[in-house]
Amino acid sequence: MADVATLAGVSEMTPSRVVNGIGQVRDITRRKVDAAMAALRYAPQREARSLAGSNPIRIGLCYGRPFAGDLG
Repeated sequence: MADVATLAGVSEMTPSRVVNGIGQVRDITRRKVDAAMAALRYAPQREARSLAGSNPIRIGLCYGRPFAGDLG
């Protein structure tokens, strides 16, 4: 996000506001951020967003009969 902010000439918080759709961002600023994201081929990562959110992606493993060697 820092690279997007630098290229767009905005604060580091502004691209986050644009991506998350929160706060008030002027249309001209939103267009600058969108253009910077396109130029840098920036795409939000689903995995990173889940770590920051309240619903992380979890993976569970089930063992029928775990042995000490299986868990290390």
